[in-house]
Amino acid sequence: MVSLSLFVIAGLIAGIGILVVYKRLVYRLANLINENKFNQQSLQKEQTKYFISVALIEALPIILFVFGFVNAQDAAIDFSSKIIPFIIILGLAAFCIAQVFITKQEIPTEKLSSSEQNLIKTFHFVGIATILAIPTLSIVGILVV
Repeated sequence: MVSLSLFVIAGLIAGIGILVVYKRLVYRLANLINENKFNQQSLQKEQTKYFISVALIEALPIILFVFGFVNAQDAAIDFSSKIIPFIIILGLAAFCIAQVFITKQEIPTEKLSSSEQNLIKTFHFVGIATILAIPTLSIVGILVV
């Protein structure tokens, strides 16, 4: 049961932490666009900061995963006790996806060229992938244990 809690905590820390960093980055990009300072180099600079922050946030959940799998060998867990952690992580994933799409509306794309709009769209999909990486691993950990 402890391992399930560790997987849920890891998913929550990573999902919410990376979502906060993502939203902060989107607001910075919106400010750059409004000030007419947005270009590919500024996006690359902001993405570098984003990925460094993501790596720092994911450090603790990875350690929690290791502890979760180490503790998983001690006891067998029935399926009924896996349902609530599974639902918590699915709810977190749905919340994060909804927040990404809500935050996406903050960027004034009408001021951008089509190639810059494609950069922003690609960035949103990268954001979804980085936000949901650890929660997806949490679901796998919950189901495997």
